[in-house]
Amino acid sequence: MSQCLAAAAVALWVCIPARPQSSEIQILKGEIHAELPLLLSHQYRIELSDLRTHDHAATAWVQSDGSFEFRNVAVGDYRLDILNQNGDSLHEKYIAVNSMSGPISLYLPKQQTAIPPGGPISVTQLKHPPSKKAFQAFAAAQRSSEAGDYSKAAGQLEKAIQESPEYAEAYTNLAVQHIRMRQYEQAVTELRRAMEISGATAIALCNLAVAQSGLGLYSDALASARAARHLDPAFAPAEHVVQQLEAAGVRTRP
Repeated sequence: MSQCLAAAAVALWVCIPARPQSSEIQILKGEIHAELPLLLSHQYRIELSDLRTHDHAATAWVQSDGSFEFRNVAVGDYRLDILNQNGDSLHEKYIAVNSMSGPISLYLPKQQTAIPPGGPISVTQLKHPPSKKAFQAFAAAQRSSEAGDYSKAAGQLEKAIQESPEYAEAYTNLAVQHIRMRQYEQAVTELRRAMEISGATAIALCNLAVAQSGLGLYSDALASARAARHLDPAFAPAEHVVQQLEAAGVRTRP
């Protein structure tokens, strides 16, 4: 989750529909090729936006083998964005989709990084990368969470952990779902387990502060939030939680 994104090439190709005169491309496929095994420790999605209307046209989730695909894409001009799990755009390119489209290659400069708050990936994570099934369950949980179904997302993340017990990001995201459902004790346990695997990260510490606050442990919550801010001063949520707790005097519920 905190590993730098090395130079990567993204190759896309278009599968032409049976009837070339159609106004839609039935399948638009692609694949990301990276120098480092990033796809097992990150969650990427590819988004298309219509250049004419600026509307969001389609989203494709990148699988653990680097593949992704769009279906039923209307012929037209688009902006393609590669986004990480935090919604940060890693690269964008303007493409034309039509029956004559050939392979499209995108290259991410080496200096472009996807560094979420936290630091380097741990030895434990390197030795125990999540399996393909675990990653797929993690991606499904993300979609359920975005749809507001936190209970379903939690169940999918539990499947991811069952498949890959050292999947730190799954523990962190499972804790987030439990926080949303006000199940703070479970969240604290999961966040501590995540940090046992990956080491302390600003995201985990900040979420821990929220869970501790929910349990009424305001002094502990402030300490966790300050630790998150110290670990990554640029991580805005940590500063926000610190300010909330300090404003509350650490004695009353924020």
